[in-house]
Amino acid sequence: MSNELRDLIIQTQAAIKKDADKAKATFQTRSYPGDGLRSEVSIRQHDLVIDEQESLGGTDTGPNPVELVLTALGSCQDRRRCKTGPARTHCGTRRP
Repeated sequence: MSNELRDLIIQTQAAIKKDADKAKATFQTRSYPGDGLRSEVSIRQHDLVIDEQESLGGTDTGPNPVELVLTALGSCQDRRRCKTGPARTHCGTRRP
């Protein structure tokens, strides 16, 4: 573990011990089924469409669920690295 990550974990633990209410969070989304594999999603004031690409039976009107998960993981990684300078994160997955 890098010193930077260790220090961040220690700081976070100290902040939570000082005020545990700051660690509480509620996350909510709403998902509505659309035609075929399409879903319309609301996250706070943000609306987006989730769909599969045509080769997987969708209409390709939005990213698919796996792409969104990989994007979330990539943005977390980017955020961790922001103090050390610019970084590019590439996330991917393959079917066996």
